[in-house]
Amino acid sequence: MVYISRYIEAVEEEDEMAENTTTKIVMEEGHGLYEEKKSRFISQLYTVHSEEEALALVEAAKKRYYDARHTCFAYIIGRDGRTLRAADDGEPQGTAGRPILDVLQGEGLHDAVLIVTRYFGGTLLGTGGLVRAYTRSAMDAVEQAKLAEEFRGVEFHLNYDYGMAGKVEYLFRNRNGVLLAQEYGAGVMIHGLLPEDSQEKFFSDLKNESNGSLEAEEVKPCFYVVSEGHGQIVK
Repeated sequence: MVYISRYIEAVEEEDEMAENTTTKIVMEEGHGLYEEKKSRFISQLYTVHSEEEALALVEAAKKRYYDARHTCFAYIIGRDGRTLRAADDGEPQGTAGRPILDVLQGEGLHDAVLIVTRYFGGTLLGTGGLVRAYTRSAMDAVEQAKLAEEFRGVEFHLNYDYGMAGKVEYLFRNRNGVLLAQEYGAGVMIHGLLPEDSQEKFFSDLKNESNGSLEAEEVKPCFYVVSEGHGQIVK
């Protein structure tokens, strides 16, 4: 199998990446089936955290569909998107792996591998037809997967008495806070998340409203997702 490696080094591309701050991860895998002129394209999207893990899934797909003509794929490892590969696996160069990679990048996905297996249907699709077919097949898997947008922010703990509950909860909701846990005892403790662009204002308002008596603890930067109303910290 021939691997086509592409590492982004140009200054212009670095600037473009810096501007695109929206990233996503795969929460639940996706699968698709697309047919074009009797060729069948079977797509699979998984979350992975290393190149070794991605390649193991590719090999598993090759064994499962051992009689298929091509097993093409692309993966992106790491939030910065700099570790990536694509493979055409015998298709004309740039007609399979690169379109799959384009779908991953277009969705802002990282730590993901997208595999497309082709059963040849007897009719040549041509360069343009292959690009369209692999793109459509890759998109099918993405559409069937469960994705979540990542947010850069902070994780923190906060303890307060019941008399401050209304003010704290209002400030927290108003700054798009995400609750991870809440405990009630002699007072209230919350374990929460705040997006990067509202954390400073929240902590400032918190001090003002409590006359300096309340201050968050264990504040640390993180990335997180919100899925079905629940927050989750991601590495």
